[in-house]
Amino acid sequence: MRAKGEGSVYQRKDGRWVATLYDETGRLRTLYAKTEKEALGRRRAALREGLPTGRPLTLAAWLLAWQTGLQLKPSTTKDYASKCRRITQALGKVRLDRLSAEQIELVYARWAKEGLSPGMVRNLHRVLHAALNVAVKRDLIVKNPASLVRAPAPKPKPAQALTASQAKRVLAEAAKQPDGVRWWLALLLGMRQGEVLGLEWADVDLEARVLLVRKDRAKSGKGRAIPLPEVVAAMLDQLPRSSSYVFPRASGQRRDSKADWNEWQLLLARCGLERMRVHDARHTTPTLLLELGVPARVVQEILGHSTILLTMNTYTHVHDPSLRSALEGLTAHLTAELTADSSLGQSQSGTKLAVVS
Repeated sequence: MRAKGEGSVYQRKDGRWVATLYDETGRLRTLYAKTEKEALGRRRAALREGLPTGRPLTLAAWLLAWQTGLQLKPSTTKDYASKCRRITQALGKVRLDRLSAEQIELVYARWAKEGLSPGMVRNLHRVLHAALNVAVKRDLIVKNPASLVRAPAPKPKPAQALTASQAKRVLAEAAKQPDGVRWWLALLLGMRQGEVLGLEWADVDLEARVLLVRKDRAKSGKGRAIPLPEVVAAMLDQLPRSSSYVFPRASGQRRDSKADWNEWQLLLARCGLERMRVHDARHTTPTLLLELGVPARVVQEILGHSTILLTMNTYTHVHDPSLRSALEGLTAHLTAELTADSSLGQSQSGTKLAVVS
């Protein structure tokens, strides 16, 4: 059986086998054989020794041939093609068997000078490395030169967080929405977008006031149980049970992350705040907890960080050990004014959300 990635090989109605591949000019070439094994052998030989044009195989030709053997989603195929074009523009004319680590490093350095982000260079490196790995397996080259090159590490984006006063405004505005508690979960419990959108009623125990984040939805692969502050449990209790998901689409299916992002931006705009990533709502939780003096180990458990170092390395710039409390204290700290203002806690549909002390 032909292995995945071997390329386009098929049998004609007349019984002959056909292998197709691209030459270094991008032209599709066709090779014929009596058996599948022979067709694959001719294809490998043509790639190794040069195609019918008489020219040796270039990186550009190999990238084209490699892409024909991939079985990916249309969106991924389009993304790979775009990255291969960029690589081809820089290194396409180089013979595959003469491509060196030094040549690759020089291109990476040039891309960086041209303003290409480290993350994008790293993604291009992954595609090049994958293509060359297949070339090694097919004996087209002895070793993968990209394996000798270290791709630039992506620059971590600094964690952004709302201040306490900003968080209060966002919580107050969110409390007016029918399912605004979605943002309370992000700001007060530090839940990731995927964790909230994937949350099902089976994961919520309102009587015990505990919310379960399943391990298959947690980034670290470890599930965790989060205690629900009383006010949050009361707000969840007033949501309809029209779907297995706590925050579904109108159709009952899981809410789309893009639509969720749009809702977040609208909420920020109504509060007079600049745009932020949805993930920055999660950053607000540890920032404010550490400001309140909550031990880093407790913050780690709430967020589901794999190690305490991740918590400390990201948020120690706001750590103040002289302050106090945890989730209930944080909730009380941010929602005290809401309970004093009876106009807050009204949903847009007129249903009163349970904002209690």
